[in-house]
Order: sequence, then structure tokens, then C-alpha cells
Amino acid sequence: MQRYSLPLSPEGTIQSIWCTGLPGAGKTFVFSTIVDYITSKEGRGHWKADLKIGVAYIYCSYNDQRAQTLDAVLSSVIQQLISLCPTPSQTSDPLLKRALAFQEYHKRHSPATSDYIQLLKDVVVDHSGSNTRATLISVLLNLPIQLLVTSRQLESIRDLFPSTLELPIRPDRRDIQSYIKWRISDPVYGSRKLLRLTESHESLQDHIINEILLKYSQIFNLVRLQMDHIRDLSTVGELRAALSALPMREEDFYGQSIMRIRDNSAQRERAMNVLSWVLRARRPMKLHEIIHAVAILPDRSSVTSNLNFVPPLEDLVDSCEGLALINHESETMTFAYPTIEGYLETTSHSSFDIDPEITISQACLTYLLFEEMKDLTTRSIFDNESSKYPLLDYSSTHWSTHVHRKPEQVYIEIIMRLLHQHSRSGSVLPGLRDPDYEDLLWYD
Repeated sequence: MQRYSLPLSPEGTIQSIWCTGLPGAGKTFVFSTIVDYITSKEGRGHWKADLKIGVAYIYCSYNDQRAQTLDAVLSSVIQQLISLCPTPSQTSDPLLKRALAFQEYHKRHSPATSDYIQLLKDVVVDHSGSNTRATLISVLLNLPIQLLVTSRQLESIRDLFPSTLELPIRPDRRDIQSYIKWRISDPVYGSRKLLRLTESHESLQDHIINEILLKYSQIFNLVRLQMDHIRDLSTVGELRAALSALPMREEDFYGQSIMRIRDNSAQRERAMNVLSWVLRARRPMKLHEIIHAVAILPDRSSVTSNLNFVPPLEDLVDSCEGLALINHESETMTFAYPTIEGYLETTSHSSFDIDPEITISQACLTYLLFEEMKDLTTRSIFDNESSKYPLLDYSSTHWSTHVHRKPEQVYIEIIMRLLHQHSRSGSVLPGLRDPDYEDLLWYD
């Protein structure tokens, strides 16, 4: 992407920029780099000393559109702007007091969309000195702010920015070259096999770089996937054959990862289990949750017995052949790239040996049948003890949601056992009072 300087001021000559790129070109990376810079001490050093600038940003996911309502997006923007303000006791500004009061009030009440929009307008207009994507963009473009948007180059989005400066995002060839060298020689993230081959064959590294640039110079993610594909090759012949093959799409690389998982009999079941949880869990799974989740089998009877089968976290990542990774910031396991989720959704019948929903449902139900759960007979005991059991919160909250997605016959026996067991023990586990299943207490 070309270098471009955007003055940070309400009077800036350029009010909005739309950066477009192909899927996998690096749009999210560029956007996050810009956000990190302008919110850093170095970036703020370029602002006018007397200028108060608020920075707010939103990352949208194509696969999570239901959660990205206009209300949720506006709420996030307002929350970020309010967080830059002093506390009510430290400010005499009526608008800031109103914004902070708005935040406090709506911790207990749900505001209307119009409330968000009006407050956003008031906050931005007064402090800068001067139920859809279209609505959001329209609101933002009519405010005295400077706006940066990154997206794919779609006509439906272009229509929302009739007079906005458009800049392309595409990988720089030098960045790709540096990345390939790093994937070969880095002590931690490099490949010992590739390093050994390139050190013993003088022109091989240049050949790798040139072949990858020839096929994938526009899409950085494909460069990453190509390096994943060749990292474990151990002969020059295998390497040259892989590089000379026809260019592949993302789904081709993902399909090859699935094939490698299938071929690894020792790790196959574990990898499928991990991918099932990452794909279908109702919320991102924390690392301490997922290592316990994938260890559960129907014949386990207690949390204690299950502990003996909890695998090392690194083994889970390695078993997924590059499809999943650890997000250290959120301490969750996620897909290595957003398009993997879409690929697995559309190919789940052919990609998985197991049914992800049944896998998760049975794990949740089995966990709730563990011996230790019988002792959670009061709410206070549940609250005090739940931290000891990593999968208790998720299982008790979401088991019925997963069960609803499949025919009840699959689970009828285990659900009956669960309901009768906890009915006799007086358990207070959340989720056991699902009206759709209470009748099973009297099932004969």
C-alpha cells in the first residue's frame, strides 16, 4: 500500500478514506497497524498539543453478522469515546456528564438505536469543535470526523462512499520476500527442513521466493498457506514439484490441511474435536476450557478421572495442521484465518468424521453428569465451586442450545439421566430448567 499522510484534525482536507483489497490481501493487518500507531505515544506526538482527539475503531466479521447490530456497533464506539473522558467528579462539562450518565444508566437498561445515534452526534459534534451498514456509514459520513474504512472492493459498499478517496491495499513484494525468508530461517517459527535444504542448495531460496511471488503476490494469506504447505517437505524434488503446481485457492490449501489431519491417525480424533469446538461453540472457548473439553469421552465419570486425559495445549495446535491457533491476547483458540470458518461450515459433511454439534452436546452432557456436579445443591455452592471445574460454566449454560440443533433421539437417554440425577440431588445447575426438557423428568 502506498504511504499516505492523513492529518488528524477536524479541519483535515481529507475526511474519509476507503481502502480496498482482495480477501487475504492484508486489510485487517493494515487497519490494526494504523490503529496501533495513532493510539501509541509516538503517533500522538504528531497531534497538536491543544487538540483533543478521540479514536474509536470497529472490527467486523462476515461470519458473525447477527451479533454486529447497529446498536452493538454504536455502543462500542460510544464506549471507546467515553473511556477517554474524565470521571463525572472531575469534569464540569455538561455533555461529558450526560455521556457518562448514559453509560451508567444503560448498564441496567437497553437504549434505543436513536439514543445511540443522538448521543454519538452530540459527543462528536460538540467535542470536535465544529439497523444497517448503510445507516451506520451515513451517520458517520455526516459527522465532522475523519473516517478510515477497509473492506473488499464491492459495488454495494462503493455506493456508500460516493466522494471518498479510494486506496488499494496489496502486499508489497519486499514484505513477501521478508516473510518467506522468516518462515524458512526463524529459530522459532521457521522450518528446519527448509533451512537445511536452502543452505545446501545455493539458489533454492531464490527459487522459492520467485515461484511464490509469481503465483500469490496479490494475496498475502495465500503466501502464508503456501509456506504451511511446503514447510515439512524434506527433498528438493518434493519442494520443486509443490512449487511448480498450479496456483491454489484458499479452500484448496484448507482441504489439504484436512487431508493431513485425516492421515495422522494418532492425532485425527483430537484435531476434529478441537475444530468442532472452535467452529460451533456459542462463544470463544478459553484455553483452559478447550483442553478439558477435548478430553471428555462418554465413559468418563468424574472431573478427576478426566484430568488424566487432558492434553498439552501445544499438541492441540499442532494436531490442527495450521487451521487453528492460540490468541494469546484473549487467551482463546481461534481459526488461523477467518475464511477457515466459512470453509468448514460449507464442507462440514465432508471435512469432519464426526458431527460437531453432537460432539459438543455429548461433551457438555457428560461433564454435567460427573460425580462432582451432584454436590452443587445451592446457588452459593455453585458460585464458589464453579471455578474448580473448567467446563462447568459453558456446559451448564449452553448444553440445551446445542441439543436443540439435532434430533432429540440422539440425546434422549443421556438427557434423562442428567435431569433425574440432578433432580434427586437438588442441583442448581443453570440450564436444567429448560421447559422443553422438564417433562422428561416424568418420562417412563
